[in-house]
Amino acid sequence: GQHLFVFVHGFQGNQYDLRMIKNTLADVFPEADFLLSSSNENDTYADIGSLGDKLAKEVHSHITQMLMPLGRLSFVGHSLGGIITRACLAQEIMEQYRPNFHTYCSLGSAHLGYQYSDNSIVDGGMWFLKKLKNSTALHQFSLTDSKDPLRSFMYRLSESPGLCHFKNVLLTASPQDGYAPFYSARIE
Repeated sequence: GQHLFVFVHGFQGNQYDLRMIKNTLADVFPEADFLLSSSNENDTYADIGSLGDKLAKEVHSHITQMLMPLGRLSFVGHSLGGIITRACLAQEIMEQYRPNFHTYCSLGSAHLGYQYSDNSIVDGGMWFLKKLKNSTALHQFSLTDSKDPLRSFMYRLSESPGLCHFKNVLLTASPQDGYAPFYSARIE
């Protein structure tokens, strides 16, 4: 079967954000298929669960239109895209593809959420966007969507099936990243 790589952009991103990585992988895997996700381009402020649902439907639609049968299924998510991907994996429509899950790669995704930062500019920007845009995703991402952390979206997502089904899980992080805390991107 054919290896499908799915690329998922981050907050306020678009399908072209990860095209350079896609082009590099296309050189290494010329027989593979590639999906640059566009289903959430205009709506990254929405509920992360609904963003994951839209991504799952986009992936399913792409797979059903592939000319060759699906072999491996890999995901590359940047920033919030890594979290949206995990929400996608928890969707019922994705259960049928679990035997095909091969590699999950997140690029600077804050898997434990974003609560504390040494960067007051980023903290101020988060506060501003949560207030101005009333962003459900940012409230979920910063674990302020519930007074009880055990009921927060990020905590519930951590209990969802997903990453355990992959042969390879790659979590990339940088101490210089001003957005995704180092510990959170590495799930420490």
